[in-house]
Amino acid sequence: MLTKQLADEIVTETMRRLHRNINIIDVNGTIIASGDTERVGEYHEAAAAAIKRERTVTIHQADLPKWRGAQAGVNMPIRYDRQVVGAIGITGNPEEVEPFGQLVNMTAELLIRQHCSKLQDEWKQMTCDLIVGELLKESASIDFQSVDAGLEAIRVPFRPPYQMAVVRFTDSARKRTEESLVIKVRRLLESNRDLISLHRPQRLLLLFSEAAEERVNAKLKKLKQLLQAETGSFLVGVGSSTGLRTDIRRSFAEGESALSCAGSTNDSIVFFDEVEGQALVRFIPAEHRERLVGKLRPHWNAKLEETLECFFACSLNAAETANRLGIHRNTLLYRLDKVRETTGYDPANFRDAMILQMIIWSSGKE
Repeated sequence: MLTKQLADEIVTETMRRLHRNINIIDVNGTIIASGDTERVGEYHEAAAAAIKRERTVTIHQADLPKWRGAQAGVNMPIRYDRQVVGAIGITGNPEEVEPFGQLVNMTAELLIRQHCSKLQDEWKQMTCDLIVGELLKESASIDFQSVDAGLEAIRVPFRPPYQMAVVRFTDSARKRTEESLVIKVRRLLESNRDLISLHRPQRLLLLFSEAAEERVNAKLKKLKQLLQAETGSFLVGVGSSTGLRTDIRRSFAEGESALSCAGSTNDSIVFFDEVEGQALVRFIPAEHRERLVGKLRPHWNAKLEETLECFFACSLNAAETANRLGIHRNTLLYRLDKVRETTGYDPANFRDAMILQMIIWSSGKE
C-alpha cells in the first residue's frame, strides 16, 4: 500500500510546496522516506504512537527526551480506505507547522488514493486483456473457468449477444499513447458490460456484451467522435453479433475483414454485414483472383469500373445509375453494351454481374 517509491513521491511533492522536512513512516514505525536521507531506516517512536493511537502526536522541544528517534514537529496517521497505513511527520516548531499539518496529511492521502486507483486501473486493464485474449482462441482451447473468474473479479456481467469491433488508428500530432486512449475509450463508453483491450500497437478491440443493435450503434457513434479528436486517422471494423461465446473469435475475424474492405466505403466505421460479399472474395486464393482479373485486364479502365460500381450500387437500376453519374440514360446503356461486347459479361444479367462485381473487388487494394 505505502511503498518506498510512493513515500519518496509524497516527500518530494510536499517538500516542494512547504519547504519543510517531511518524513514518511510505515506501519512498523520505520522511516521509509525523508527529506533528510540519513534518517531513512530509523525507528520513529512518536510516529509509531500516532499510528497506534490513530491520532496526531505533537512533539515540542522539551518532549524530545521522551521519544526515541524523534525531532520537534507533528506526526499524523495516514489513512486509506478507513485504515491507518502509516504516518507523516513534519519537522519544525509545532506552532509553526501544525496549522498546515492537515493540508500536508490530505496531500499524502490523496497521492495514495491516486496511486491505488492507478494500480487498480492497470490491474483491471490487464484482466480485460487476458479475458479477451482467451476468448479469441480456438473454441476447444478456451479456458472458460479462467474467463469467468476474470469477469467476476472485474465485476462485468458478460451476457449475450456479443459483438466485436476492431479499431485501427494512427497517433495524432499530440502523440497520444495507446494506454491513454484505452482509458479514454473506457471512460467514454461508461459501461460495465463491455471489454476494451489493447490488442497490439495502434489496435484496440472492443467486445460488447448485451449487444443490442441500438446500444452498439450509440456506442460506436460516441467512439467515432472521440477517435476523431484523439487520433491522426482511424478505421473501425465491426463483426456481426453472436449468442455464443465460442463464436466471439468469428466476430473478431469479421471485424478484421471489414477493415480490409474499408477502401470500398467512405465511412470510417465499416460493418462486416455491409461488405460481406467483398470480404468473402478475399478468401479466394490470390492466384485464382489474379487469373480472373487478368482475363479482363486488357478491356478494363477507370470509367468502366466507375460505371459498373455505380450500376451495382443501384441494384442494376439504369435510371438511378444514370442520375447518380450525371449522364443520359442512353449514354449509360451504351457503356453497358460496350462492357458486354468487350468482356463477354452482361452487367444486366445477375450471374454475369456477380462475376464483374467479384473482379472489381479482386482488383481493389488489400
